[in-house]
Amino acid sequence: MARSKRRSDESFEDYLHHSRVSREAKKWARVHVEGFNAARSDLISVGSLIREGDAAEQIEGERIFRILNGYDSIPLALLRSIRDYGSVLRLSSIAERIRWKPGHPEVHFRSALSETRSVLKCRRLIVTVSLGVLQSAGIRFEPEPAKALNAARALKLGHVYRVTFRFRDAFWKEKKEFENAGFFVSQDKQFFTWWTAEPISAPLLTAWMAGSAADEFSPRDSAEVARNALESLHRILGRKIPQPQSFYFHDWKSDLLFRGAYSYVPKGARGAREALAKPVSKTLYFTGEAASGVFCPILDSVIPDAMLCARIAAFAAAPTTASSSGSIAILMIVSTTSSGS
Repeated sequence: MARSKRRSDESFEDYLHHSRVSREAKKWARVHVEGFNAARSDLISVGSLIREGDAAEQIEGERIFRILNGYDSIPLALLRSIRDYGSVLRLSSIAERIRWKPGHPEVHFRSALSETRSVLKCRRLIVTVSLGVLQSAGIRFEPEPAKALNAARALKLGHVYRVTFRFRDAFWKEKKEFENAGFFVSQDKQFFTWWTAEPISAPLLTAWMAGSAADEFSPRDSAEVARNALESLHRILGRKIPQPQSFYFHDWKSDLLFRGAYSYVPKGARGAREALAKPVSKTLYFTGEAASGVFCPILDSVIPDAMLCARIAAFAAAPTTASSSGSIAILMIVSTTSSGS
């Protein structure tokens, strides 16, 4: 992206308005920005796109990786690294309230299975819950850490619809140019991006709708989501689509533990990620996806991804002297569902 010289910050749509590239190039640029960032082009900040693009280059962000055993193998590997995790983890538990004063946070939570209420006391608390939970006051803070939560409210939460289909065979490979296709990217009004399981040969296709298209889409149920996706695929490939054997869809927008996909910085909210990531009284540490893409003085660079951001927060929260020793609690959501893709 050419760096804007007209304004200190502007929306991507404003940037396109005065850009000299062709109308067709602008259409494809919107597809990329809205699809990749799950953001509205009329809201997302150009400055944030440049900064986060620079950060992604540090980790070769354009490379594609496949986890053969499914993404749930990542939290499972982390779980196995915790000694005697059954005694220290509170699974199937819903945090409702955090009462705190410097050095003394308390997490009030209930069991999702028995409704039993409990309190976890510690000296430092790392909070990695979804931006949607923070914005909706899904967890009450007493007192409210105003600067951190105001920063969370300044960010935007993007929405996506993603549905994965299993077919009897990889029918798209019948066309020679699609034999090794990894993505189908189009200007369709709904599910405009699709991807295959390449380099693994499997009869799987995943549909993706994000940004303004997702904001305007209001399906009644998962069957309508699947039906609209297949109609998009028909328009994109220009052929009859075989009946899928099965499909998988999870509504992240309606999931009360997530309430959306992932965050982006709108025009006028520069510094919001940094303000969210700043420790509160050496007691509360907000981190994770919404706090990534910020400058880290320890690394002397921008933190490019959510997991590294969480590790830096854990390092910052760790006691540095024997006199400051104490327990650290991590409030996080691993998953509400499991998918093999």
